[in-house]
Amino acid sequence: MPRVQPKTPWRPFWTLTATTLLGLVLVGLAWVGSSSDWDVSAGLLFSGLYLLLAAAVVLGARWLAGGHAGRFLAAGGLALVLWWQLRETTRWPEGFGALALGLLLSSLLLLPLCRHLAEERAGWRDLWWALTLGAGVAVVALGVLQSAGPWGWHLLRHNTLLGTPAYYLSGSSVAEARHALFARHGAEGQVAVSTQAAVSIHADGAEAALDAQPRPHVVFVLLDTLRADALSDWGGSGESMPRLEARLEQARRYTDLWSAATWTRPAMASFFTGLQPEAHGARGIEDGLAREHTTLAERLHGLGYATTALVTNWAAVGAEVGFDQGFDTFREFRATPYARAETVGRAVEAWLDQPSTQLTTQPQFLYLHYLDPHEPYLAGVTPRRPTAREMWRAYRAELAYLDVELDETLTRLEAALGGSTLFVLVSDHGEEFYEHELFGHGFSLYDEVLRVPLAVWGAGVEPAVDAARLEGRDVHDLVQVLAEQGASGLEEWSQRRHRTRRYASIYYSSEGRLLLRPYIAEVAMRTVEEGGRKLIWSAYGDSWELYDRQRDPGERRNRITELDSTPAERQAELDALVEAWRPGTPLELSEEALEQLEALGYIDR
Repeated sequence: MPRVQPKTPWRPFWTLTATTLLGLVLVGLAWVGSSSDWDVSAGLLFSGLYLLLAAAVVLGARWLAGGHAGRFLAAGGLALVLWWQLRETTRWPEGFGALALGLLLSSLLLLPLCRHLAEERAGWRDLWWALTLGAGVAVVALGVLQSAGPWGWHLLRHNTLLGTPAYYLSGSSVAEARHALFARHGAEGQVAVSTQAAVSIHADGAEAALDAQPRPHVVFVLLDTLRADALSDWGGSGESMPRLEARLEQARRYTDLWSAATWTRPAMASFFTGLQPEAHGARGIEDGLAREHTTLAERLHGLGYATTALVTNWAAVGAEVGFDQGFDTFREFRATPYARAETVGRAVEAWLDQPSTQLTTQPQFLYLHYLDPHEPYLAGVTPRRPTAREMWRAYRAELAYLDVELDETLTRLEAALGGSTLFVLVSDHGEEFYEHELFGHGFSLYDEVLRVPLAVWGAGVEPAVDAARLEGRDVHDLVQVLAEQGASGLEEWSQRRHRTRRYASIYYSSEGRLLLRPYIAEVAMRTVEEGGRKLIWSAYGDSWELYDRQRDPGERRNRITELDSTPAERQAELDALVEAWRPGTPLELSEEALEQLEALGYIDR
C-alpha cells in the first residue's frame, strides 16, 4: 500500500505578519501625523480599529491573489491603503504624479508578499471574513461618530482613513447643517436687522465740539494673511519684518484681537460694517456685501473725508462684491494671482501727485490692501515640499519683501500727509502651517488663523502695548473714533470695547474640493471664548472642542468632556452672542474673478 502523507497544518504566517505590520503602520502614521494629544481610551479605540481594518484589507488581498492578475490587484489594494493613510496624515505627496509613482512602486514591492498570501488562501471564506471585518469597522466608526466627547472629532480630523468614509456613510451634510442653523433663526428670505453699527461713539454733548476740530488723515493698511506671531509683540522673533517692527515701536499695539472670520471677505466685511458674519451676510464665495449696509467708508465720507481704496485682493473684496461702497475712488489691481506690493507703492505715489488729492483742504481716508503674504508665494522662494518648514520659509521671504516695499510707501505717505495723519495696520486672518493638520486658512478657528495684529500710530499716539480683548468688528468703531477724536480717544475706546466673551465664525464652501477631504470643501464653525476657555463647534460631524488657552496655548488637548452641558445648551450659548442673522446676498462672479480666486486657492475648477 502507498504510504499516506500527513496533512500539513495550515499556518497563516504571512497573513498574520502582513496584518500586524499594516496595522502598526496605520496606527503609527495616525499618531505621528496628529497635532493633538490623545488620551488612553482614544489611543486604544483607534488602534483596535486600525488593526481590524488591516485584517480586513489583508484578507481581501489574500482572496484576490489567486492568479497573476489578482496578485497585482491585491498588491495595488494594499499600497492604496498605505498611501492614503500616509498622504492624509502627512500631506505628502500632494502631487498626483508623485502619488501615482509611489503607488506603482509600492505595488511592485508588495507582489512577493501577495504570492505568499496566495499560498494561504481559504477561498470564499477570505472574502466573507474581509467583508465581515470591514462592516464591523464601519459600524464601530459610525457609532464613534455619534458618540459624545472627543472621539468623533478624533475620528473625523485625525483618522480620516476611517473618518471620511464614516462621514459619507452617516449621511450628514455640513451644507444642510448650515442651512438649518440660519433657518432656525429666521434668516431664510428675511433680513434680520442689527443696530450694532449705529451705536454712537460720542460722549454726551461732545458731538458739536468735535465737529469744530480739524480731522486727521487716516490710512488703513490691510496686510492680508499676516499671522500675528510674525511680529514680536504678538509672540514672534521680530526678524521677519524689521522695518515694520521699528515703526511699531511708536505705535499702540493691540495684542489680543480676534478676526471675525478666517478668510478675507467676511473678515473685511466685519471691519467695514461693524457686524458679525451672521449679520452682514458676506460669508461665502458667492455672497456679496449688501448695499443696505452702511460701510466704514460711507461713514467717513459723511464726516467730510475723501475716500480712496487701492485693492489687490479684488475678487474677494472688490467692487464686484460690493466693497466699493462709500469710496470716491476704488482702484482694483486686476492681476493674477495678485499685484505685488511694489504696484501698490507706485499707485500711492501717483495718488499723492494728483492735483485732485486735496491734502490740505480735505481729510483723506486711504485704504491699502496688500496681498503678498498670501499663497502662491511670489518672492522667489518656492516650497520644495508642502511641509511646515518649507511653507514657513517661503512665507518669511514674502514678509521680507513686503517689509521693504511697505516701509517705502509708509515713509512717502508720512512725508506727504504730514503730522496730522493716523495709521491703522491690521490683518484679516492668519495662516496655518500644519499646526492642526492643515495648510492655508478658512478651514478652522484655531489661534494661528483667528488671532491677528492691530496697531495704531501717528499724530498724538502714545506707544503702548494694549491687551484689550477685541473682535474684528471693533475695528469699525476704532477708525471712527480716530476720525472724530484723534488719538485722545484711544484709551477710553480700549476700555469700552474690552470683551469678557468673544465670538467668531466661518461659513465657507468651495466647489471642486476633493471628496477625500470633505472638511475643507464645506465649513461651518463657531467659537466662543471666556475666561481663557475656548469652545469650538463644527458642523462637520457636529463635533465639539474645548481648549484651556492658559494651560494649552497651542490648542492640542480637547477637553470637551470637562463640560457637563448638552450640545443644545452649547448652541444656545453661541446663539446668544449673535446679534442678527441674515441670508447671504447672492452674486454671480465674473470669469476673471473666478480665475483669481482659483489662483489664490479658494476654489478648484
